[in-house]
Amino acid sequence: MTLSLTAKHGPLMGVVAAATYGLLVVHSLVPRATTVAWARRYPMADAAIGGPLIFCTLALLTSLPLLTCLAIAAAGGLVLMGMVSLLSRWRKG
Repeated sequence: MTLSLTAKHGPLMGVVAAATYGLLVVHSLVPRATTVAWARRYPMADAAIGGPLIFCTLALLTSLPLLTCLAIAAAGGLVLMGMVSLLSRWRKG
């Protein structure tokens, strides 16, 4: 996917994609118990990957301009983080 994004949108997009997908690879290498504990302790930080994932997905699958993809991803990321914030408050009671 990183190579496809680089070919389609240039080297800067390739760096963004590599950083985004690299974080996912690192996340998958950490033991599950550690990942779950970290996500419970820092739910907003855990949800922050949503925006970059939405951006990379839109850039890869659509012909939208990158600024449009960025605007949609920013809005989607904010909605995701808002939902996580509400759920974490609800869990705490």
